[in-house]
Amino acid sequence: MKSYQVLFLICYSLINFLTLCYGSADVYTDGMYIKDESDRIRIYHGTNFVNKGFPWYPPELLDPIFVANLSSWGLNFVRLGMMWEGVEPNPQQYNYTYLNIMKDIIKLLESNEIFVLFDMHQDVLSSRTGSYDGIPSWLYDKFPAPNHPYPWPFKKVGSDWFLGYLTEACSHGFQCLYDNAGGAVESMTLNWNEEEEKHHEETNDNVANNDEIESTKIRLDENSYYRLTTQWQGDNKSLDILNDGKNNNKVQLAQTGNYSGQHWKIKLIQDDYYRLTTQWQGDEKSLSIVNNEIILDKTSNDNAQYWKITLLKNNYYRFTCKQQGYEKSLDIINDGQNNKVTLAKSGCYSGQYWNIIQI
Repeated sequence: MKSYQVLFLICYSLINFLTLCYGSADVYTDGMYIKDESDRIRIYHGTNFVNKGFPWYPPELLDPIFVANLSSWGLNFVRLGMMWEGVEPNPQQYNYTYLNIMKDIIKLLESNEIFVLFDMHQDVLSSRTGSYDGIPSWLYDKFPAPNHPYPWPFKKVGSDWFLGYLTEACSHGFQCLYDNAGGAVESMTLNWNEEEEKHHEETNDNVANNDEIESTKIRLDENSYYRLTTQWQGDNKSLDILNDGKNNNKVQLAQTGNYSGQHWKIKLIQDDYYRLTTQWQGDEKSLSIVNNEIILDKTSNDNAQYWKITLLKNNYYRFTCKQQGYEKSLDIINDGQNNKVTLAKSGCYSGQYWNIIQI
């Protein structure tokens, strides 16, 4: 085969590969990877835009020509600095001008098919430790004073800003944040809640929305039992009931086996809502939410036992409860053990993507 023929085949194959890998915005996290609806690992080509001082946003991202050029150059991902000091300059006083500008930036990026990752950038934590305000200055000032002032143990840090991490004042500030000094954790939670409320409808983030729904009408045999597994943990772990010899009502993911606590009956009870019971405990106990905990509870007409099962476009199912609505989904806590079941904010997460397997 001649060299120009080989070159043609390589180019032709590459073009077809790129076409097939274009994909849509339906992505989810799977461990350390981001995957799409075809279970392909997505590798992004991106850059950073972080403004570490007032006005806290990169003005160039408001320029349609600039953003269009980013896309035309092959960039499809931006790590965007969403700066806490910009959002909340004073305690629980939110800068909606800043949030609206950031929303405009995200929409412009979205229109050019560029994904966005919010980044709370915080080099050396605070202006009080020789940097900029990665956390608001008002929050740092709530922390108890370190044993030694900045820049101890150095006389000065100078241009070697990264040495700031080795100062007692900086490490002390981080520890105060982790220890929730001055209500730091609650403040951070409120800050991100405010940001999510502003940006939840954008489709280039990781929030679940109606676009993912294939159907709310599913067909299940009420006389059969089913096994429930997640995309995240695979078919080797199934939704199960812990046999603790006491209440026998704790729901968990456990090693898949031929156990009656892993055999689930799914029965339509009202409109598109289902009741879930196990072969082990029978119809007397149903999957329920009690005090924000997922357990088997005595069967009743409580809407905490009414589950909607939604078929998604990726061929997995989302379980939501009538009591909480579509905003919260049956999920697995990512804590290293990865077996605790919870109800968490609905998102494009593999722990919320369930498989229903007839036994």
